[in-house]
Parts: sequence; structure tokens; C-alpha cells
Amino acid sequence: MTSPSPNFLTCPIELELPPGSPMPLLPLPRTSRRRSWKFGAIFLIVMIAVFLPLLSGMVVVAYGTVTLRAAVRSAYDHALHGRYAEAQAKLVEAGAMVETLQTGFHLTAFWHSAPWVGRELGDLEQASIAGQATLASAQEFVSIVSTMQEAVQASTHSFHDLPLEDRQALLVKVTQAMSDLRVVRDKLGISLDLWQRVPSSTVTVPLTQFKHRLDQLISFSDVALPLFASREEKRYLLLLQNADELRPTGGFLGVIGVLHLHAGQIKSLDFQDVYAIDGPVQEIWRDVPPEILRRELGVKAWFLRDRNWSPDFPSSAEAIIDTYTRERMLVASSTIPIIDGVIAFEPEVFRRLLEFTGPLTVDGKTFDAGNFFDQLQYDVEIGYREGDKTSRERKDIVSHVGDALMSVLASQPLSRFPTLLETILTSLDEKDVLLYTRDTKALALLDDYRWTGRTLPTPTDYVWVVDANLAAFKTDGVMKKDITYQLDATHPDQVTATVMLTYQHTHPVFDWRYTRYRDYVRVYVPEGSELISSEGAMKSDITKTGGRVVPGQVDLMNDLGKTVFGAFWSIEPGKTGELKFTYRLPSSVADAVRAGTYQLQVQKQPGSRARLTTDLAFGKKLMQAVPAEEEKEWGDDHYRSSIDLIHDQLIQLKF
Repeated sequence: MTSPSPNFLTCPIELELPPGSPMPLLPLPRTSRRRSWKFGAIFLIVMIAVFLPLLSGMVVVAYGTVTLRAAVRSAYDHALHGRYAEAQAKLVEAGAMVETLQTGFHLTAFWHSAPWVGRELGDLEQASIAGQATLASAQEFVSIVSTMQEAVQASTHSFHDLPLEDRQALLVKVTQAMSDLRVVRDKLGISLDLWQRVPSSTVTVPLTQFKHRLDQLISFSDVALPLFASREEKRYLLLLQNADELRPTGGFLGVIGVLHLHAGQIKSLDFQDVYAIDGPVQEIWRDVPPEILRRELGVKAWFLRDRNWSPDFPSSAEAIIDTYTRERMLVASSTIPIIDGVIAFEPEVFRRLLEFTGPLTVDGKTFDAGNFFDQLQYDVEIGYREGDKTSRERKDIVSHVGDALMSVLASQPLSRFPTLLETILTSLDEKDVLLYTRDTKALALLDDYRWTGRTLPTPTDYVWVVDANLAAFKTDGVMKKDITYQLDATHPDQVTATVMLTYQHTHPVFDWRYTRYRDYVRVYVPEGSELISSEGAMKSDITKTGGRVVPGQVDLMNDLGKTVFGAFWSIEPGKTGELKFTYRLPSSVADAVRAGTYQLQVQKQPGSRARLTTDLAFGKKLMQAVPAEEEKEWGDDHYRSSIDLIHDQLIQLKF
């Protein structure tokens, strides 16, 4: 039987070869080689088409970014040193680099929708758009400041020495420049909005700080030009407050000056010891002082020297103007000129100004930033006895130093005014200078920047510790002060708070400058707060209570839209004292916490240097805190912080 033929679909093909024959090599089809080559070529072309623009664009972007950063840094350095022409040239160069960056982004357009690369490119492009807007504002700013500098440097005279017509012409140019700077400020605000859309932008913070300073410069000019450079004559009381003898608005009013201005020029500046003003009316003055002043100082009338009793500086300033005018009118032989405002200074201001001017030699003594406080206090308290001066003349040296300093400042080259302005702004921010004017429009501007020392409103919660040194010499200068604020909002129906004052007297003995600390403190809290308990209040110091501590009462008051706890206490040299107030906060605080928000406004007393510690408990986790806690404090239901209270402090929390 014949065997069937193999099925070619199921059986392998076997080549019948003679035994020992090698297996022949079959050539590959030529069509496969051609297809592989074409596929490789197409793939290469596609890859080049896709990646070459990306690579080219990234090279352009990288080069542009590096060059832009260098140009901006160089422009900043030039502007910082007043080389505005060079700064302008670098800003133009930076602007060209931004255009280069835009070209690079166009080359990478295909990749903008890619998952990771697209996001990074989008962020860079957004940054370049924001940068372009910022550079445009910077160019305008430098141009305006450069024009101002040219106007200022056109004369080799100081502002004080310029003729009236030249001073007024210069002030017109400055006024116009400030108008132009307002436009730049608004554009800068738009740039800031653009930067805030850029993830993880490191530019936002310095740009915000610069805009804030520009805002302050414009506001300061809005106030300074009409108040101090007006064509009308203006007179201001100058208060030299000594923070080492702390009083509610910053210090004891040891010296009072009258500044007479016309078109920015000082027509006259006269200082007097405050006792030389109070003395002539001592027997006939009948204004009734606060009870605590009568009890602890033994005064029968409320004189000018004690009139800064309200911590709200505008209130005290009006009282000072009124008292000064009435006291002078009682003994004056002619009409007393109208006072237009009040400016108060702390010693820290003079230290900063002496850093600016350099040492001054007055009455054979050299005053500089390092020895100013000690030298002046010695001359006022002890040194005057070494000559032939009376006690009424002991503060003449203060007037002489003030006159010399004002003279040096007025004769400074105009090119140094930007540095002087920065010194003044720092002093205003830290409440070492307080301003008050009877011009309501200017006063509103000053209030906006908190340069008036006015009582701040209560957002949710509020604390203001106000010390008044009562016959403790200059002992505030050696007191280490800690303010602790604790809040318990864990029980929504009963929110309680505690203010703990821990003051350390760091001077170990009594001497001509320092004695026991005798203080009447007022703690301002939200209106409607109820005192639960207090510890540490004293009836008087131990010299008046038989050498032992006798507990005193807490005075409960309403003042300036707040509830106030007042208490007297005293601390011996080398000792530490504690004074504590625990109170129930009004229901509005609980309502805010239940709604998920809380704001604490801590107001700084002018002239005071204290450490503020906060420990706020809410019973629910914090979601946002400004200013932020230290990282180790994150993730719980408490807010804890500790800072030097240099400025007013606003704490804002969300739950």
C-alpha cells in the first residue's frame, strides 16, 4: 500500500541531503533590509523633529536664564550704590534676555502639554511673563529716581542753604516724581500678582518687601511734603521721651522743643527743660491728675511733664498741645503761635542718627552711637554739678545736642537723603518716632502705616501691656521684660486667657541712675472681658508698707474701646517679679473660634523692649498660621511662638 503524501500544513519540511553535507545558508529577502533602513530613517527624522526644538529651546532658555539673573543682580548692585545710569543699562540688557526666553518657549511649544516637562516649561514661561512686567516697572523706577538724583545733585548746596525759590522748585520736582512713583507702585502690584501664580517663586517675598517700602516712601512723601515742606509756616512740638524712664507713649517728657518750618527750611528750633515750662505755673495750675499719680508721685496737679498718660498717642498729643499752650499763655507777654502737630522721639532714634552723621562734639564732649545714652544721662543727672549750672539748667546739654544734630542733618548733601530716609522709616516702624498732625487727611495716611501710635482695633482678640515708671529713675533701662499670653479655647462656651508679666531687675544695687522698679501697668484686653483672678499686684513698694509685700487691688476700667486691668507693683534690684491676670474673654472670641478663625492683635508700647511668648490652645488642629510656628510645633491644636516685640504683632490662625 502506498504511503500517503505528507500534509504540508502539518508536517515540517525536511531537506534530503547527502550524509555529511553542510546546511546551506539562505539569503534574507532584500525587501526586509529596505524596510528596516526606512523605518530607522523615519524614526530618526521623527526624533529630530520632536526633540531638536526641545533641546534648542532648553539651550536658549538656560542661556537666557543665566544671563538674565546676572543682569538683574548687576542692575540691583548699581542701583543700590546710586549708579542709576549703569542700572538702567543692565535692565535693558535683562529685558532683551526676557525676549530671548520667549523665543526659547516658542521652540518648545510642542512639549507644553507633556505631563512633567510641560508643567516645568509652563512654570518657567509664567515666570518670564512676570519677570517682563517686573523689569518694565524697575526701568521706570530707576528712570524716575535717576531724574530725582540729577535734580538733587544739580546744586552743591544742602537743602537748608538753598534760596527759597530753589527749594520750592526742587519740592515741585519731587512732588511730580512721587506722582510718577505711584504709577510704578501700581504696576509693581500687577507684577506681584503674576509672580504669585508661579509655583515656589522665590521672588515674591523680596518683591513684596520692596513694594511695601515703596508704599511707605510714597505715603511718607504724601505726609512730609505738605507738613514739613509747605509754603505755609508750620510749628511742631518735639518731645524727647526717655524710654529708660518709660511712660505710656514711650518715656518721660524731659525736654520739649518747638520746631518752626517754612518750605522745608528750619526757621527756628528751641528746646526747653519741661520743668522750665511747668515751674512758672506751679502755684496756680489746677488740672487734676489721675489718682495713681497723686498717690505714688505725690503731685497735686497734672502738669505738662505727665500729660502723655494715655497710651493712645493722638489723645496724648492733643492733651500735650492744650496743656503746653495754656501753661505758656499764663506767663507769656505775647500771643502763643498755633501748634500744628507733635513729634515724639526715643533715644534709639538719636543712636541711629549718630550712626548716620558720625560723632558730634558738644560743649567739649563727644557723643557717638556707642556712648550717647550713658554720656547724656550722666551729664543730666551728675555732670552738671561739676560746673556752675543749676538744677533747672541741667538739661541744657540735651538741647545743645539736639541743636547740633539738627544742624548737621540739615547740612547733609542731598545725595545722602535716601539713607537718612531709610533710618527714619525704620524708626517709624519700630515706634521710636511717633507723628501727630491736626491735618486730618495727613493723619489718616499716618494711621494707615501705624506711625501715630494710635490704639489698634480688636480683630478677634487683643493684648496691650502699658508700663508707667513712677519715680523709678532710669530703671527701665535695666529691666528684662517677658510677656506671656496663654489662651484656653478648648471649651467653646468659656474662653479664658492669662497675661503673665515676668520682669527681671538686672542691676544688683541702687545707684544714681537705678533704683527699685516702681511700675503702674495697664493691660488692655477686648472690651467685655471679665477678670477672674490676679496675682502680684501690690499696695505700694516695701518702703511704704513696713518692709513687707502687701497685696494691692486691681483697677478695672474701660478706656479706648477696651477693658483695662491696672495694677501697681515694685521689684527690688537683682530680683524678679511676676504679675498675672486671668480673665474670661467675651463670647465673640468663642464665636470666631467655632467659625474656624482666630486673630490676636498684640500692640507694642512705644519705647518698650519686651519678649512676647504665646501659647494658644483650641482643642482642634490648626490648618494655617501666620506667622508660622517653628516646624517642631506643627500638627497639633496649639499655637506657640516666642519673639522680640519690636513691632505690633498680628497672629492669624485657621482651623
